[in-house]
Amino acid sequence: MSHSLRFGTRIDYDPARSSITLSVRLLAGSAWVDTEAKLDTGSSHSVFARELSDTLGLDLEAGERLRIRTVTGWFHAYGHAVTVRVADLDLDATIYFAADYGFPRNVLGRHGWIERLRLGLIDYDGALFASHYDDPAE
Repeated sequence: MSHSLRFGTRIDYDPARSSITLSVRLLAGSAWVDTEAKLDTGSSHSVFARELSDTLGLDLEAGERLRIRTVTGWFHAYGHAVTVRVADLDLDATIYFAADYGFPRNVLGRHGWIERLRLGLIDYDGALFASHYDDPAE
């Protein structure tokens, strides 16, 4: 039995890097910031550095507070509705910004990104294929 899917977007990344790293634009109102984020299928939420919320002009602590567990411990983050743009894909989602400054990496996790997409991956070629979840699959 074989299966096929169609994807509207191909996102190229450098497979020589230690993780799948994507260029991301976060938009909140008329403010925006460009950054990089790691695709992390093991992360329950999409989480970004607090410094980015400052750039977007967000009142961080007015967002939804969440305690997130990692393999090394716990941290707090605050959720805000933003638009996440990767390549030509725009997703309106709640993403979280770490409560403390100096958060070491931005991640695109299940909630806020992966759950809203249909994804295909060919790591050897550094190719991530994506479409909105509700786009026609065939």
